[in-house]
Amino acid sequence: MKKTSLRERKFALTRLRLAKEAASRLGSQPLASLPIRDICEQVEVSEATFFNYFPKKTDLLLYLADLWNLECRWRMLDAKLTGLAAIEFVFAYYAKQVIKVPGAMAEMIAFQAVLREKPVALEISPLEKRLGFPDLVGIEMVDVQSLDRLFAAQIESAVSSGELPANTHRPTIMVALASAFYGTALILGNANPKSLAGQYVQQLHLLWDGFRLAGASGSKANPQPQTELKSNTLI
Repeated sequence: MKKTSLRERKFALTRLRLAKEAASRLGSQPLASLPIRDICEQVEVSEATFFNYFPKKTDLLLYLADLWNLECRWRMLDAKLTGLAAIEFVFAYYAKQVIKVPGAMAEMIAFQAVLREKPVALEISPLEKRLGFPDLVGIEMVDVQSLDRLFAAQIESAVSSGELPANTHRPTIMVALASAFYGTALILGNANPKSLAGQYVQQLHLLWDGFRLAGASGSKANPQPQTELKSNTLI
């Protein structure tokens, strides 16, 4: 394993601390009104130095989302989950994060709503992965993967294993997953976050049943005209 310098370690730890501090404050105020100065004071870095770690304030959200995706994917791989079980695991993981980090999911949804193109996230170094999740052995070897890529791969696995019909229309099911993921969290995330996990389960089971029924009837459950999905569905 490559030996890391003190400077690299300090950079990684500071970026992780800044993200954690910002996340802890999102339950009481939105990111737009969260002063960078307050975050920096708590972490003991200058306000000017902040932008060496996060060029834009919204990069905090992308970084936090990538940390969640990283941990979630490690746990999914560790449990050897594939197909629909893997997708259900991701939804359950995020339901726990909504309770654990209040406000963060709502900010991610708000950020997603105004995107005009797919955002470019900051790279998370192997050192940051290891320091951020010291108990997860080998996490530095796990690639950060956006949820749309993760879901697309697991949909293919579900079709290959027969969990979903062969004629499942991929763009349609991706839109359905994004709608269930964000829509349910938007409705329940702040008002009743503890019910989110159960509602996610119900929404996913309805979705699977719907596509199986469409497959049995020979339909692709596909709106006309038939087009490929090109959108910023999931970060």
